[in-house]
Amino acid sequence: MKPPVEACPELLELGSGICWWLADPCWRGAARDASRAISEPGTLGPERLLKAGLRRLVFTGGAPGAPGFVVKAFPLHGIRSRLKHRKYAVSEAHNLWQARQRSVPAPVLHGWGRQRRRGTVRWNAVIIQYVGGRPFTDALAAAENDSARAALITRCALLFRALFLAGCNHIDLRPEAVRLGSRAEEDALIDFQYCTFRDEPRLATIIAQAGHFTHWWEREHPEPGWVESWIDSLLDVLEVAPGERQQALSILAAHRARVPSIAERLRQ
Repeated sequence: MKPPVEACPELLELGSGICWWLADPCWRGAARDASRAISEPGTLGPERLLKAGLRRLVFTGGAPGAPGFVVKAFPLHGIRSRLKHRKYAVSEAHNLWQARQRSVPAPVLHGWGRQRRRGTVRWNAVIIQYVGGRPFTDALAAAENDSARAALITRCALLFRALFLAGCNHIDLRPEAVRLGSRAEEDALIDFQYCTFRDEPRLATIIAQAGHFTHWWEREHPEPGWVESWIDSLLDVLEVAPGERQQALSILAAHRARVPSIAERLRQ
């Protein structure tokens, strides 16, 4: 599975087995910078580094203090991950493009690339739009009063509605993947590596995602009543009929109690 050619038509070959497919030639400089940083992550200053680990490297690019893009790279150290390289950056690039095509407020895909050496992919990465704002739970905790908090809860529920209408099963929708901007027009969803898409919306699927979301949310010990208010708001914006609400709540409760495996979530 790859992003369609029209998503990233510009090929940039940098040598040493490094190739990038870019949405526009203007991203060539970002691709070169990303390649250097992935090869030498120690050169990244703390002001650019968002996440560093054995399997993932995430950093910003652009003007100092005003990042314009994010690079999400996947170092592939073992033969198993190298053989499954398409499940990393390639999958994220494909899913971001699909989400944007279906009007989901996801980061814009600027390009994706990889380094292939001796017949295997050693790393792959995506260059995507920088999404600002705050994670949902941080924004909620900072709300000045109940009215402001209720507005944020509704905005979060509307993002779930966008996923529902798009037929998108975003299986890793943790509270930090919901970003709320200073205005509702800036709200967005991130972390699209693991997703599936249906031709038609399916209520049970979005309700299952809501269950996972509340499971992860409750680990952060929210104030009593916030989760229930969010669930009520979600059912309202999804326009769940009164006769279907009990079944929806039963599905949500099951997934709220236990988050299934990735494979199970992809099939839900």
